[in-house]
Amino acid sequence: MNDPAGPPEVTVLLGLHRGAGHLPAQLGSIVAQRGVVPRLLCARDGPDDGAEAILSAFDRCLPVERIAGAGQGFAANYLSLLAALPAAPGIVALADQDDVWLPGKLARAAAMLAREERPALYCARAWLVDARLRPLRQAAGPVTSGGFPAALLRNIAPGNTIVLNPAGAALARAAARELQRQGALGLPAAHDWFLYLLFTGGGHRVLHDRARVLLYRQHGANAIGQRTGLSAASWGLRALCGGHYGSWVRANAAALSLLDARLTPSARNVLRAVTGASGEGAGLTRPALPFNLR
Repeated sequence: MNDPAGPPEVTVLLGLHRGAGHLPAQLGSIVAQRGVVPRLLCARDGPDDGAEAILSAFDRCLPVERIAGAGQGFAANYLSLLAALPAAPGIVALADQDDVWLPGKLARAAAMLAREERPALYCARAWLVDARLRPLRQAAGPVTSGGFPAALLRNIAPGNTIVLNPAGAALARAAARELQRQGALGLPAAHDWFLYLLFTGGGHRVLHDRARVLLYRQHGANAIGQRTGLSAASWGLRALCGGHYGSWVRANAAALSLLDARLTPSARNVLRAVTGASGEGAGLTRPALPFNLR
């Protein structure tokens, strides 16, 4: 439990997959967070590439708990971390294995979320850097006007910036456990996309912070990454023409359909328009890997 007179505790969820080369910098930036007490819950999705030894080296200054990865891709890995949270999860943040957080990232999010008693999701912006942390350009960050209908068609909240207040973390935990019970952890196209849809579709609070709170590392092994210029245009065109984009939208909609009792009536109507009155989209398998549509 958090001491009202002391810094808030934050559980950081970290998915691991062949990222040991960049992991020490990210862990160091989590340890260096000011004004909060971080603890780490991680899941490794695949064989150990040296990450376990790196985590052990940080055990003295950063409490680390490990669970088995879902083995169904990065989205399912993060949803399994949410499902593994305790019933009273406290503040929860999502972390990528290869970023570097700025020192006030968690404290800033915690301060904004402290004003919210009902479920709330915080997201912010990032600085785009290359593999050696050299600046590329600033990432676009979230679109502040993106409600549920817009979010069905676009991944709005950068997952590496998402922080949930205790009520929001409890909501995400319950939703992840429902998908887990139905064998659907691997259904959503991306965990951050799914969370944003869950919160906006349920009428919950979303806080968009215009501050840039981390260094978003771009390299050849990014699971998602941020494409720019002609690369983004050509990749997006191939995704649309190849039918992947539609499969991501339908997969997210199918996952939400399993949780439709958690959505507002208006969101359910929008969702039915996407899935079709006959339940089109049910039974979809994990879609092809998406990039972050920001």
